[in-house]
Amino acid sequence: MEALSIFYTLSTADTLEVKPTPSTYYRDVKKYFKPYNLHPSLNWYRNLKNWDGPDMASIGLFLSQKYPFKLIIQPEVNYVRNSSVDSFLYHFNAFYKECNVAKFIKKHEADYQKINIKAEFVIGESGILNDIKAFYNSTSTGEFMMYTDALCNHGSNAISSSDKQFAGKIISKVGYIEDKSKKID
Repeated sequence: MEALSIFYTLSTADTLEVKPTPSTYYRDVKKYFKPYNLHPSLNWYRNLKNWDGPDMASIGLFLSQKYPFKLIIQPEVNYVRNSSVDSFLYHFNAFYKECNVAKFIKKHEADYQKINIKAEFVIGESGILNDIKAFYNSTSTGEFMMYTDALCNHGSNAISSSDKQFAGKIISKVGYIEDKSKKID
């Protein structure tokens, strides 16, 4: 999901009204990928008639875990609406390989863990899951799966799937809202 979010952000950041949250992570993304700003795959996406929404990165849950990425589960939501999924994946895979996205992600694994731990703590402390139980006036057993999208501050989105491997799971992609570091550029 993070590689997809990087692709989307780099393709659209200069045009978005709501830019990613200023953060040390966003600074690192801009710095690392600056030499690739005119990569043909990013330009291909920029030149589409319309762009997908920031929830497009959610399709990552349905892709293979390793490069080259392939669709392995058919999502119930069409996250890539402005080209065929095959065409999108062709360009995304080229970007991933040629811009050495794996190296960037590996370098930031500790950052992702820190963000996820903090987000899980804040969600637990907020009591929001209890509010959801009260709203629906029911309880259920299951697992809450959260995927942090460190570049998306547009909010969160639920990810639905009837695929049996997700049975009993509540899946959500959560946007990154704040960085209190003093070193933000």
